[in-house]
This record gives sequence, C-alpha cells and structure tokens, in this order.
Amino acid sequence: MEIARDHDLTIVEGSGGPMVPVHEHTNFADLAGALGANLALVIRPGLGTLNHTALTLEAAFSRNLFVEMLVCNGLTAKPRPVVIENLRFLRSRYPQIPLITLRRVARASLHRLSLLRPQILGDPPPLMQGSTLERMELPQPGL
Repeated sequence: MEIARDHDLTIVEGSGGPMVPVHEHTNFADLAGALGANLALVIRPGLGTLNHTALTLEAAFSRNLFVEMLVCNGLTAKPRPVVIENLRFLRSRYPQIPLITLRRVARASLHRLSLLRPQILGDPPPLMQGSTLERMELPQPGL
C-alpha cells in the first residue's frame, strides 16, 4: 500500500489469474479488492481463450472488480482464422473493455520491445490515454 501511495501507477502481478490462492483463504481477486486495484487480464489468442476469458471476467465482475483491459499476448504475424474470430467475439461480447494485442516475439528479441507491435481494438483505457498504440482492424470473415 505504501508503494501505491508514492506512485501514479503501481502494477501488482497476479500470476495465473484472480482465483489463484496467495494464502490459505485469500486469492489474487481478494488482494485486488483490498488494494482497490483495477485488473488488466492477459489472455492467450488460441483455443480455449473464450472460455478462460469469460470465466475470469465473470469471477472479476462478481467480486465488483473493474477490468481495465484485456491483453492478448502472443499473436502471430498472420493470425489463424480461429484467433481472429476469438478477438472478434471478445470485442462484440465485451465492447466496454479495451483489447490490446501483443505479437509473439522470440526470447532472444525480447530486448526489442518495438517488435511486440502493440495494437488496440476499441478505445484505449484511461491509463493509456494519449499513448501511441496502433489501431487494429480485424479482417472481414472469409477474407
């Protein structure tokens, strides 16, 4: 709490998601609630992401936690149709939550953050207002 008071932005990583225990009777969702923290949920692009994301959002919403953004990590340069459809579904189902995508980058290239090519679907979250995120448009179905 002291760290958060002294900084404009404090990031607390909840490794594995909000329902992961941090203590016998406490999980990361409890910790986020106690801190009054907003969530940035990191999701994967492929198979299983719709269920995983919907369950995680349901858990967050049921605890009155605010989800600031979804971050889809590991997008390939040419995403497969299933990935594009997953992103399209998430945008239509949760239009109020900005969706940011990050490219897959080889471990040896992680020092070059520009390779991540962050893009956004929707309006940027308040904490990223004025950022230089590139707007992403999803290809039309069948193209």
